[in-house]
Amino acid sequence: MSLDGIAMRALAQDLKTKLSGGRIDKISQPSATTMTMGVRAGGHNHKCYATINPQSARVSLTRKSFESPQTPPQFCMVLRKHIQGAVIEDIRQVDWERMIAFDLRGRNEIGEETTFTLLFELMGKNSNIMLLGADGTILDAIKRVGMGTNNYRQFQPGIPYQMPPAQNKRALDVLDETSLAEALLEQGLAKTASKALLSTIAGLGPQTVTELLVRANIAPDTRVEFLGEIDYHRLWQQCSGLLARCADADWQPTLVYRGREIFAFAPFALEQFAAFHQETRPDMTTMLEDFYEIKEEQELFSQKRTSLERIVRHEKERCEKKLALQLEKVDELEHADSWRIKGELLTANLYRIKQGPSAEVENFYKDGAPLETIEMNPSKTPNENAQGYFKKYNKAKISAEKAALQAERTSEELEYLRTIEDSLDQAQTTDDLTDVRLELEEAGYAKRHAQPRGKKAQHKPQPTHLFIDGYELYIGKNNHQNDYVTQKIGRNADLWLHTKDIHGAHVIIKAHRSYDGFSPEIIEKAAELAAWFSKARYSAKVPVDVTLRKNVHKPSGAKPGMVIYTDQQTVYVTPEEATIDALLAQTEASE
Repeated sequence: MSLDGIAMRALAQDLKTKLSGGRIDKISQPSATTMTMGVRAGGHNHKCYATINPQSARVSLTRKSFESPQTPPQFCMVLRKHIQGAVIEDIRQVDWERMIAFDLRGRNEIGEETTFTLLFELMGKNSNIMLLGADGTILDAIKRVGMGTNNYRQFQPGIPYQMPPAQNKRALDVLDETSLAEALLEQGLAKTASKALLSTIAGLGPQTVTELLVRANIAPDTRVEFLGEIDYHRLWQQCSGLLARCADADWQPTLVYRGREIFAFAPFALEQFAAFHQETRPDMTTMLEDFYEIKEEQELFSQKRTSLERIVRHEKERCEKKLALQLEKVDELEHADSWRIKGELLTANLYRIKQGPSAEVENFYKDGAPLETIEMNPSKTPNENAQGYFKKYNKAKISAEKAALQAERTSEELEYLRTIEDSLDQAQTTDDLTDVRLELEEAGYAKRHAQPRGKKAQHKPQPTHLFIDGYELYIGKNNHQNDYVTQKIGRNADLWLHTKDIHGAHVIIKAHRSYDGFSPEIIEKAAELAAWFSKARYSAKVPVDVTLRKNVHKPSGAKPGMVIYTDQQTVYVTPEEATIDALLAQTEASE
């Protein structure tokens, strides 16, 4: 997700409102791609933050703190030399480009008043930040670019600044309905409406183009040759409406979520994402700060979960291979049974068997007692051969019994790993992942993270805490949280719920002190939550066991989350996502 020319216009207007007339101080460069500067404006202290990271290039206000390097980079020293103490006279978007200029008034080396321009080019991998002198000469750039990198534009001290190459697009404010239709037709009849519009109007990114077409009731993939007069009219209405927003600074900064994942933003609500959850923010800088903060948290969460999933997957594969070998060993006992039979046949016929390479005996284990040839070691007596077969059988039997016991333990370990796998599926926060990480460390599946000397990690599980219909509920989303919910939070009089024979959450409904009993409604809602936070979340008629906490016990030496319980009743529920969301929303409102 990146800023297009329209979002840049809204951002420049917001920054101008907040910072215009302010004085710059405390300039810093935390990294090679970021800079910050304090601005005192309107009686408030602001921190302006800019980054040229291709995935998050922006200039905005921030609430974060950054650690500055002991030795300031060259660009930072140039900024401090020229514009520390300067006044921001104007903040503007350059044409309709993804560029914002801070027009500054300060003093040169000899104390004479002069002007500077702090220019932010926010163009993906080509993003840059430059300080220009009054004559347009580059004083320095956060990313210097020489002739070897870009033959058209260089960003070096002492070189006159050049605008990006023209794209032969038309500004929104010079078009009308007729010229818009003509411009789209010039793009070619075979071109789609979205591609034609993107190639025609300056400042429009793909998302804004799609939004204009959706609002004009035109499918983005409609070819230009199929656009009619009414289509052009509706499209122009949307374009002129957007132009009016730009002129009046009439914005509604909006974040868009796909489930819990944030994935888009815009300076207005997006009808193209009407099916998704959208949230507004008071201004563009707040929207950008929230978007990238949430996005970074989600990316960090995803990386941590992927790392833990890799560990669990490796351990599962190890167990599955080991189990296959153990079961193969158990199956060998069936073949080994033939050695016992041979030993018994030899023993039963010792009186008539002669020493030699084989013996022919009647196999009384089969119908009709057919003759069967049994191989023997000619250097040993028939009895010694019989005992040899018994010995082989007994050895195989002992081995198979050990393998069967090992297979049972491996199966238990594999099932335990599946519960951890389910916990990762249920994880919603980094705290949830920390619980899983600690469990893997305690079980020996992952290396323990080093702790500072003299300090012991004190991580407290964070189960979901709800207030529904006057009742207090706790939900564990992993084995550690389940242990905490049941063993630490739960009291004898509380109600405990868990899906029957299905791995999932432990749910506790706290008992009211004022009266006994739990309403059927809260039991059903808690059961739906238990079913939702289980492997059966998308199943119908999920069985959920309900009992008092006093009937739940953890066996000695049991793995995290493992309990036994008695005196349960079973209810059947079908969890619905909308119902669960409503319960969680009710909870958030209560808290």
